[in-house]
Amino acid sequence: MPRIVTTTLRVPEDILAHLKHQAINNKRSLNSEILLILEEALKRKDQGYANAAA
Repeated sequence: MPRIVTTTLRVPEDILAHLKHQAINNKRSLNSEILLILEEALKRKDQGYANAAA
């Protein structure tokens, strides 16, 4: 399992509010919600690269 590090992220208030509501609706912590969104975005990006190379 990768080592987890702590970082500070500056986010506009409206985006943070949206993320908080989304996390509540999905019954996740804010941290888990942000990680899931980032992981999914990276997977889509990697798939896009794979499709472009094919």
